[in-house]
Amino acid sequence: MISKIVKHNENYMIEIDGKLFVPAAFRSFRPSPANVSLFHRNGIRLFQMQICGINNTLNMPYSQYGGVWVGDHEYDFSAFDRQMKMFQKYAPEGYFMVMIVLDMPDWWMKENNCKYGSYYHLGEAYYEKKWIADATDYLKAVLNYAEETYGDRIFAYSISAGSATEWFDGNFQGVSPKKAEEFRKAIGESDAPIPTVEEVTVSSLPSLCGHDSHIYKYMKYNSMLSPQLIKHFAGVTQEVIKHEKILGLFYGYTDMVLQYQNQKATNAYELVWADKNIDMLFAPASYGNSREQGGVSSYQYTVDSIALHDKLYLHEIDHRTHLSDYPIENGYMLGCIYDNDEETINVLRRELCATAVKDGALWWFDFMGGYYA
Repeated sequence: MISKIVKHNENYMIEIDGKLFVPAAFRSFRPSPANVSLFHRNGIRLFQMQICGINNTLNMPYSQYGGVWVGDHEYDFSAFDRQMKMFQKYAPEGYFMVMIVLDMPDWWMKENNCKYGSYYHLGEAYYEKKWIADATDYLKAVLNYAEETYGDRIFAYSISAGSATEWFDGNFQGVSPKKAEEFRKAIGESDAPIPTVEEVTVSSLPSLCGHDSHIYKYMKYNSMLSPQLIKHFAGVTQEVIKHEKILGLFYGYTDMVLQYQNQKATNAYELVWADKNIDMLFAPASYGNSREQGGVSSYQYTVDSIALHDKLYLHEIDHRTHLSDYPIENGYMLGCIYDNDEETINVLRRELCATAVKDGALWWFDFMGGYYA
């Protein structure tokens, strides 16, 4: 299969072996026969799935199917096979995007005596070169298996690591001894002070500190780490798929309460956006007041800049419909839930218009399942 993003009548489309598809897709952390078949029956043909063996920030498995990376260069693809079998059965005309999560599994951290896990400490894990090497081999193994086994049904891939699968430094630019050493070496000051997490948080807006301050230098240094990782893994991916499939990722929000952009070290996002190995950029719709019934839809990206980089913007709507008013697996209740179907439909129409205005793609993100039932 060859898939690509094309313009048709001035609108972006997904082309799969010469056939055009509206860039509208389904995603869920809890895909099931119920929600996959629901979207398929209603005309959706593009679906996303996730290969992941770690827990999320709510301390629940990202994927109920389990992971593939089970030991040192040991991969068990049965979890992927089970998930693919379900998607193929309940979306028989569907095509699939596979998100590959590259974070350290728990067993890897134990075996390698690793203190800084990549999910919460991406900026410190950057210096765990064995992880990068092992994750590279894992990525190649998954891609080769997926292409050989399901290549005629997979139209795209996505790579992720870091907090929330969005390449965030979940430790707010915390420091390890190796990171401190490399930072001081990079700025040429062997005794440079290392800002605390609190200082980075308080000084989260660049206007509050001068370019010659150590806080600014440290934050700028941190912002260069994840782009280098992303560019490496994107290059590895293209070695296998050879630009014959679409590659995307979440990266570089500017509107998630602005301080987070600095704290989570994604300020050098344009280095990623300019990478020719990446075709599409995903982001959830803006949070907070923008999502309220009386709010106005907005974007977490400078979406016009994405178009200038000749990439497609994908607008993810993970809004809490009135059908999400129930406790999830660990008893946690999500917030920002709409009161009734009228509110839900009004907001979702608004998000659809926001996507269309920017000529973007759209994911309905059935977060923990049943929100669109």
